[in-house]
Amino acid sequence: MPEESLVDVSAEAEAVQDQSILETHLPKVDARFLSVLITGQPGVGKTVLACSICEFPEALPVLVLDCDGGLMSVRDKPLAVHTMTQTSALDKVIWAYKKGKAPWGTVILDSLTAYYLMLLEEIGRKRGGQRDEPNQLQDYQRALIIARRQIRQLVACPCHVMVLALEYTQQDDLTSTIRTGPAVPGKFAYEVAKYFDVHGNLVVSMKGKDRSRVLTVQPSRRFQAKDRTGLFEDEIVSPNMSHIVAEYIGKLNPQKEK
Repeated sequence: MPEESLVDVSAEAEAVQDQSILETHLPKVDARFLSVLITGQPGVGKTVLACSICEFPEALPVLVLDCDGGLMSVRDKPLAVHTMTQTSALDKVIWAYKKGKAPWGTVILDSLTAYYLMLLEEIGRKRGGQRDEPNQLQDYQRALIIARRQIRQLVACPCHVMVLALEYTQQDDLTSTIRTGPAVPGKFAYEVAKYFDVHGNLVVSMKGKDRSRVLTVQPSRRFQAKDRTGLFEDEIVSPNMSHIVAEYIGKLNPQKEK
């Protein structure tokens, strides 16, 4: 997998520091493209699922913004990988789409959890905090503002967008009900899904000796999930992102599907 440099598309983005300038260039979401948030425990196959979009030719080329360093399982895929060391890489990608210079058909952020931790660390450093010093309340408030803008703008880019996140579990003390959602701090854990067409929770299901992956895309007492497209049942067994995107595009272009 080649390392993707963002230098060629980032010169103007580097100069844009004012959020209001970026907001004025915010495009409308293009219905031709699908945005998917995938949550799940480590090792269930979130990255493999997202990168299976490589099997859909119209979604190529695929750019992976790698915050986790966990791409060993997809090393044979035709991916362009940019190792994220700064969250400003997202603004560079967004700016490239706004200027019509982005070559990618799909962008994958792996993962939202690692991105948010990176963002908090950057904000703490800019405030003058030490490397291992706990973040302060204003750091979390600032991170929420930036994350809202960057993720909303990424989803609005004219491409397919796949964002992966670790899953948190929380047990209600009164009902003992266990709820899951994306593992990011505070309010963002509850609101980030609203930016996406599909929010699925990926688990590994065992039936006897048979092992399969299941993507839950409808909300329940346990899972935060949604399917804005209206295409899918509660669960997708052995999901493949190329099939999911193809089905979505087929719905938009029924004549083409025939």
